[in-house]
Amino acid sequence: MDKREGIYYGGVSKAPMCESSGGSREQTQVAGASVRTGLVTLENVERCFTYHPWSRYQGELGDQVCEVLIHAAKTILRVVPGGPDRSAAIRKLRECRMDCNSAITHDGEF
Repeated sequence: MDKREGIYYGGVSKAPMCESSGGSREQTQVAGASVRTGLVTLENVERCFTYHPWSRYQGELGDQVCEVLIHAAKTILRVVPGGPDRSAAIRKLRECRMDCNSAITHDGEF
């Protein structure tokens, strides 16, 4: 698939998957491990932006992520001096939660 047809999401050091794999995902090397990351295309863009209610299992996964991130946020609020950097750290935890929600919802597709 031509890179102009979609938007790549994922890590650094990307190598496109071969055409036989459907061309809808790419291979990414992260710390020596191979990770598949998604490509948003005209064919799947609606699925990317549509609400998908969670199953009970997905809810349990989301609860685990939320519990850990709340613990991290409380630790940061207790021990890190207030200021713009601490605020940025908390915002990044919230962003992490949103990205985890998306990964759980789409089963790692995007």
